[in-house]
Amino acid sequence: MGKPNPLYHVFLLELRGKDRTYYKGISSPYKDAGLFQELKCNGSSLDGLTDIWATPGADHNDKADVLFYTAKDKEIRGFILNKENKVSHSGYTRVAKSKLVSVRVVHHPSSVEDDPDADSQVSRSTKTEYITYGGLEASREIYVDAAGKQGEVPSPWESYAGIGVDQHYLWVFGSAGFACATHASVMRCLNGKSQKPRWMTHWPEKHLYDESYHQHQQKVKNRAPLVGLVDICPCDDGTLVAAMYTRSAHPAGGIAEPDPRTYDPLEYSFRDTNAIYSVIYHPDLKNGTIEPVEWTKIGGKNLAVRVQKLPVFCWSLIESLTAMLEDLAPVLRGKS
Repeated sequence: MGKPNPLYHVFLLELRGKDRTYYKGISSPYKDAGLFQELKCNGSSLDGLTDIWATPGADHNDKADVLFYTAKDKEIRGFILNKENKVSHSGYTRVAKSKLVSVRVVHHPSSVEDDPDADSQVSRSTKTEYITYGGLEASREIYVDAAGKQGEVPSPWESYAGIGVDQHYLWVFGSAGFACATHASVMRCLNGKSQKPRWMTHWPEKHLYDESYHQHQQKVKNRAPLVGLVDICPCDDGTLVAAMYTRSAHPAGGIAEPDPRTYDPLEYSFRDTNAIYSVIYHPDLKNGTIEPVEWTKIGGKNLAVRVQKLPVFCWSLIESLTAMLEDLAPVLRGKS
């Protein structure tokens, strides 16, 4: 993460056929993509996984082993990929109470300034070395393993589609929106000090439906379940990227020779259009909100259902410079 030209470790899950797992390293100048290599591990199957999560690398991630975690049935397992692209089981295995659909792991989670749920266990010098999260199928709850302390915490809704993590927050999303809670808030709930994490939610209504749907939705007879938000990836630079479908309404006519017995000129049909968005958010822990949220569409129609984002090189220096200039602004204005 601290190099301008890092080696990127790319993991791929096959969704058809044998449901195998593949890997490819991509290095500067990033022109020769090469072929994906199928990953195997003696004594542990890497086929038929429902999710995989490789932890972000350190400054010299081209000289170190890669830790990745898998979700399969009710199990989360940890693996090590060495420099020769050989895989071994790390010895980490956890079993959830029901089937897992996603897994996320954060090492040495960071505290958030002015967090009302601040916990001495969640900071840069934390004794909590890691927190593992597992998304459970058709469940309101999220599985949590905080360095051996295991259990479940409730999500903000009766069910959800997936989860995400960065150094500060646990994220959860469904078709209609997303929410986040600090790791400290999750830990507080896991330790029985609260009934649920302090969730902050956002509903991107104007991006889920365009103006035509709001105007003609009463004429749409076939109302299939909303596809909406299908994936998010929070990033440690304070943004997230999202894949989402926007629903619009259109006249159901347009047929060259419609059947007059069934044709209804007032009937409308819907259309779901996919796009990728970059999202800037502003959590307010005191008031429990996540507003304002700024959405920016990336390109045109992308047809993406999975997204990943890594911080731009040296983003932390730019962030600290911006913060310093904001602090200096009153002084500089006073001298002008």
